[in-house]
Amino acid sequence: MGGGSTSFGAMVPKVKSELVDSSAEAPPSPAITPSRLFQESEKEQKVDKDMLCPICMQIIKDAFLTACGHSFCYMCIVTHLQNKSDCPCCSHFLTANHLYPNFLLNKFNDLQDCYLQKRRYWTRHTLEQQERGSHGYREGYPEGLEDFQSVLSTFTRYSRMRVVAELRHEDVFHSANIVSSLPVLYLKKSFLYCSIEFDRDDELFATAGVSRRIKIFEFSTVVNEPADVHCPTAEMSARSKLSCLSWNRYAKSQIASSDYEGIVTIWDVTTRQPRMFRGHKNEKNFVGLTANSEYIACGSETNEVFVYHKAISKPAARHRFSPDVDETGEDTSSHFISSVCWKSDGSTMVTANSQGTIKVLVLAP
Repeated sequence: MGGGSTSFGAMVPKVKSELVDSSAEAPPSPAITPSRLFQESEKEQKVDKDMLCPICMQIIKDAFLTACGHSFCYMCIVTHLQNKSDCPCCSHFLTANHLYPNFLLNKFNDLQDCYLQKRRYWTRHTLEQQERGSHGYREGYPEGLEDFQSVLSTFTRYSRMRVVAELRHEDVFHSANIVSSLPVLYLKKSFLYCSIEFDRDDELFATAGVSRRIKIFEFSTVVNEPADVHCPTAEMSARSKLSCLSWNRYAKSQIASSDYEGIVTIWDVTTRQPRMFRGHKNEKNFVGLTANSEYIACGSETNEVFVYHKAISKPAARHRFSPDVDETGEDTSSHFISSVCWKSDGSTMVTANSQGTIKVLVLAP
């Protein structure tokens, strides 16, 4: 029994020693070399030998411990004791009554898997940190600095603007220069461009102003061709000074304009024919304009919202915000619609007026 106790005492410290080493080596040193990895694999192989059954030489399953301190697979030791009544390791007398479940060894397989998994993770994590360090990263690098670096690099990327192309268009009465690379305006005493707008595909841009003309230019021609061929691809004349342009996001050939007389006009760039929508009033205040795929909504200085169908000049619907005199007795005739905006579903819009009232309107039968 003395030899058996010596064998039992030698086995248990080995198991505990490996557990202590695993926790001590969980965060490995940053320097991982091939030789160190080879040493780690040798240690793992040594641990595996302690997990082998002396009878079948496989990893112990359903481990049972003998009175003399040796562990075997339960089926292996029971089969052996059916033929002999001794320990296969030390030959001490042994029967089935001297077998006890080895709970520690049964759980050691799971413990070893967890240990090796953590070890591989920390090894891989350390190698990734070393690789990131070669690209300027360090351990403990705050995530907020990445956002700051992105903003800083974007902000400092450009420091000036250079002219890509310059368009000089002159007619009998007016002259003006447009820098077409950016919507920057050169103003002259007798001429003013009030609006410059790109189309849906950024292939064309239109200009409009007090000259009462809408001029369509091809962007690639302005940028790539000599200045002497910078001519409009289309030109349309309006009755009044123009204040704003808006390309249709759905139909490339349609562009809307508003003028100083309160008229909204839809132009067909291909045929150069206009369609005028009358009903609202717009003489001195901006009353808002918005369009979707089928309808145009426009405010009015009469404190009303008008909705036009794109194919019909007369209003399809209108809504008055309030009567001429509200509940408090205040005269509301001086108020006007200041802003309108369609919701993406196409039948709902949000509107506001100069009185500070906001309404959500829905088209109804």
